[in-house]
Amino acid sequence: MELPQRSPESSSSPVPADGPGAKGASSPESGRSATDGPGETAGPLLLLAEDNPTNQRTVQLFLQAKGYRVVLAVNGREAVERAAQLRPALILMDVQMPELDGLQAIQQLRATAQCAATPIIALTALAMPGDRERCLAAGADVYLSKPVSLKELAAIVIKLLSSASALA
Repeated sequence: MELPQRSPESSSSPVPADGPGAKGASSPESGRSATDGPGETAGPLLLLAEDNPTNQRTVQLFLQAKGYRVVLAVNGREAVERAAQLRPALILMDVQMPELDGLQAIQQLRATAQCAATPIIALTALAMPGDRERCLAAGADVYLSKPVSLKELAAIVIKLLSSASALA
């Protein structure tokens, strides 16, 4: 399964990945994953910054099936705010988002003590020469172009989380 590329008609208005109260949905307003119930085992918290509802749902459900808690941000500004509040173990950042693009959001996150060392994966449909270098120069640890192989994404998440925990 691969993460679809953004279509122009679906990127105009961000909406939650699942309906209110749906199992596995996260509430952008609360910053909590709906799987954070009493007595449930909590995996590492991941922040998914993505404005496309289809991509949100695909990545969120895949990562939740792997045992991670996933909180959504629908633009770069919200991603910076949520990361400061929640201190996720890892951030998946779409590069092309409204209000504050992913590259600017990554730079702002890297400038904070809370997120200076948080692993960040840049997810983008950008695949032009120099795009990878721009993402890495902004502070991303890994650059993945869409469509993303979910198998590859899972392996990279595990690797980055393992490396981050070894440094802690």
